[in-house]
Amino acid sequence: MKLILVFGLLFLSPFAQARAPTRYLSDLTCAELKYVVRAHQRITLCARRFDCYRFVASEIFCPEREIAINAFVPTKDNPRCTALVCRHF
Repeated sequence: MKLILVFGLLFLSPFAQARAPTRYLSDLTCAELKYVVRAHQRITLCARRFDCYRFVASEIFCPEREIAINAFVPTKDNPRCTALVCRHF
């Protein structure tokens, strides 16, 4: 039993620590943001550390009890880039 637990901890440890790099809106141009959303259908990006948006290609990608609205978000080249974001209704 201990062997299984130790093996599990050793095996999962690198994966538990691995994180996807954080992408900020200020790293993207408006065109790049729209391309990324179209390619991934839904993606969460942050304007600042705790100011994050869930971008979607269509309202069908919003979680339950949320709707897609056009929002102005700041990007590298445009402080008012329009994109669909999910919001609680």
